[in-house]
Amino acid sequence: MKADLRIPFLFALLLGLNFLCNAADTSAKPSGARAPQPPTYVIVNQDQGFPYPNQVATYLAGGTDQAPTLTATNQIYTGGFGSYGGYFGTPRVASAPDVNTNCVYVSNSGDNTISSMVLSSQEFVDSGIPDGIGMAVNANYLYAGYGDSQSIAVFSTSSGCALTYLQSIPAAGKNGGSPTGIAVRNNILVVTYGDGSIQSFDVTQGIPVPNNDLQNSLGFAGPVTGLNSPLGNIPNGVDISQDGRWAIFGDTSTLSLVEVSSLFTFAHTQLARTRAFYTLGTSVDAGAVHLSPDGTLLYAVNNESGTVTASFFNTATGLLTKGCTSAPLRNFNFLPWYGIVGTRDTTGTGKVLYVVEMGRFADETGPPSAVGILTVTVNGNSCTLTEAPGSPVAVPLSGALSLGVFPPRPY
Repeated sequence: MKADLRIPFLFALLLGLNFLCNAADTSAKPSGARAPQPPTYVIVNQDQGFPYPNQVATYLAGGTDQAPTLTATNQIYTGGFGSYGGYFGTPRVASAPDVNTNCVYVSNSGDNTISSMVLSSQEFVDSGIPDGIGMAVNANYLYAGYGDSQSIAVFSTSSGCALTYLQSIPAAGKNGGSPTGIAVRNNILVVTYGDGSIQSFDVTQGIPVPNNDLQNSLGFAGPVTGLNSPLGNIPNGVDISQDGRWAIFGDTSTLSLVEVSSLFTFAHTQLARTRAFYTLGTSVDAGAVHLSPDGTLLYAVNNESGTVTASFFNTATGLLTKGCTSAPLRNFNFLPWYGIVGTRDTTGTGKVLYVVEMGRFADETGPPSAVGILTVTVNGNSCTLTEAPGSPVAVPLSGALSLGVFPPRPY
């Protein structure tokens, strides 16, 4: 799997499932129950590949802070085809950091299309728009990393969740890679290439302009001696701090390696040399990273260890310090691999984490795809990540590596 950070894909023949369509219980709730306002949804890209059309599964958050739950609400065809997996940190579900948009965008990696969904009606209104696997969205534009052509496609967003294609710009890694992780904040777009290299672009005018900072990350170890692959310490997922000062990279690595780059400004913003943090956890990989809404914690998924690590992040200095690592989640047995992580709350630490678990396929022995649920507790300079009693929650079809949460984090 480490040869190119891809995951081998087998067909899943589970489309005959009768998926739950239960609404949330609006009756009286026990003391301590949380009723999200507005409702909080988790959207899972199930990444079904040809000849089976892709679908998303949606869930409604409920329960309490100590015992959070997810209730299945729908399963919806996207109009495209997935590819049964991919890079750990590639965001295939995205929405603008504004609850008023009510739009969720889903990429179909098998046919390189993007589908737009109106969340309130849970209907796709625009399917089959070409270009895109990993996506990043701001108030006006959607950016999609396109692997086959090594490019970034740019779309303008508009009311009704419509997308209008504008143009594509070249985007190739220093060592021949293609866009993998992607994030946008303010006037900066940051990309990882799955080959050890990273780059930023100025998006002040919407269309990305290279900042002339394409570089290998400090942690990039290059090919293993005697082998053409796998590569070591490869930035995979990426997040950007709310103030736009720091880009944080989660590596696919034999360590739980995270790298941080300051986005410094002379004539224009550029990525500085990364600083590598090797000792935040004891697990394998940190391929998907996500800052808490208040920016004080960095959540990293240890994709091949079945755990999640939380590290304390200093927004003034960009330094990460050791926090806590969860026990292996209940669904883990070295396959499924784990993908994207998101937070339930849009303030504070997020309180509850959702982690997508890829799952085994129909002709394999093991668990199907699922969403793991963890609670976050912070006490001074220590923390605890605990799997919720009702975790994991099943996803109908195997192959999922990406999810999104709505309302989204407000940056």
